[in-house]
Amino acid sequence: MRVEQKLNESEIKAAVKTRNNNADRLIEKWSKRKDIVGSEFQEKAHSNLNKFRNMAILLENQERYLSRLTETQISSAYQTTPQNVMKVIRLGYGNTIRGEIFNEWAMETMRDSIWYAKPIYAETLRDGVINTVTHETNTHRYSSEIEIETLGTGDGSTNNFTGTATKTPIRPYKAYVLVDNVLKAVDDGSGVWSDVPGQEGSLATTATNTINYTTGAVDITFASAPATGYVVSLRYFVDTEVSTNYDELGAINLQLVDYQFRPDLYPLEVSWSKKAELLLASTLDVDIDNTLTVAAAEELKKSMDFRALREGYYNAKSNTLLQYNADWKSAGADSLWAHVQTVTHIFDKAAAAVYKDLQRGGVTSIYGGADAVSYLKMHNKFVSQTGVKQVGGYKVGTLDGINVYQVPASIVPADELVTSWVNQDAPTDVGVSIGVYIPMATTDKLTFKNFYTEMGIGAFEDIQTLNSKYCRRIKFNNLSAVLT
Repeated sequence: MRVEQKLNESEIKAAVKTRNNNADRLIEKWSKRKDIVGSEFQEKAHSNLNKFRNMAILLENQERYLSRLTETQISSAYQTTPQNVMKVIRLGYGNTIRGEIFNEWAMETMRDSIWYAKPIYAETLRDGVINTVTHETNTHRYSSEIEIETLGTGDGSTNNFTGTATKTPIRPYKAYVLVDNVLKAVDDGSGVWSDVPGQEGSLATTATNTINYTTGAVDITFASAPATGYVVSLRYFVDTEVSTNYDELGAINLQLVDYQFRPDLYPLEVSWSKKAELLLASTLDVDIDNTLTVAAAEELKKSMDFRALREGYYNAKSNTLLQYNADWKSAGADSLWAHVQTVTHIFDKAAAAVYKDLQRGGVTSIYGGADAVSYLKMHNKFVSQTGVKQVGGYKVGTLDGINVYQVPASIVPADELVTSWVNQDAPTDVGVSIGVYIPMATTDKLTFKNFYTEMGIGAFEDIQTLNSKYCRRIKFNNLSAVLT
């Protein structure tokens, strides 16, 4: 849910500063728990401060949640120790990729907010419309004195056009007449129209061609009649320094939008047989605590990533599909290698599509199916990522400096990719944002007469779409012709 309200900017800055200071103290606190977070927690935090601030807050939330349970409840529910539960959070959340592709926010309460400052036009004036976001609008006259008005439309025979500017006084030397958006005349500062350099002979020399700066009256006669359908327009600068025109000054307001997270439960049933539990312990000599810790961490990471990445895919589907022909022969290329080098052009098109819609943005991350990602790996500017555990969604490398991630076909089809953009100057200016409160909650386990044990685990979080236009979908056609 998004709630828009005009908030006090200083209060928002103070709230963010307080949250960050609190998170930094928690980073220092948890760095001392090396048995849970490892020996390099604080050092690693400097390389990705936002993610580690989130992690420290979530560890604190999880510990507070566990403190309300008895030791018996914890061991019964989790089949493991509180220490291992905390390791699950560190291993699971710490290895997620969704925060690198979108925005992630560790919630401090069950009713938490993130804020985004939107500059909006304060009034409808010239080419600006009230309450529209400034950087999402193709305006060029709002922050100016330029007015454009129509004097008439050519019919192929009419030479003389008259009219009156709606706003006065007009600044001398700053009035123009255009025909079909081509400059034809300019005022000479004394109220007379003159030919524009390069357009000599446009005006009739025997006629009275005038403009009155005070009343706005215009009278102009062309040597040749404008063609049928050609619009004759007046462009002028209105004097905003006079008191009667103070309201002609464009203004913008900073609207602070409060995006409120309302976490829901994302549950999962877990069950196992007593036979499997005994076999694991007796034949493989595997510590069940460690086994469950790793399994739970991997499931936590996978689920957290897939929920957000699938949401990004749905957002991308709401925009025009971009297509790339992967078959070098049908595309007319000299070789497969040569054709692969052109693939970056499709990402340029995705960035251009975002920019066209929002006047900002591009591509900061790419994620998608295995076949499409394999194709990208053949590009000479692809740099593979080493030492990454290939579980769920994971980073495979970079292409021309853009992070590339691979996900299963159930999240993004094997022959498709999704591009995402995050505004580094305003992280909440993003396609998808995720608010997390408790990464891992659970019910008590129940053992039934058939010796099967069941329990439920879940996370309390909220996923919101903030701007679907930041996500674009690319389909690779004819991949089977080259990936054989």
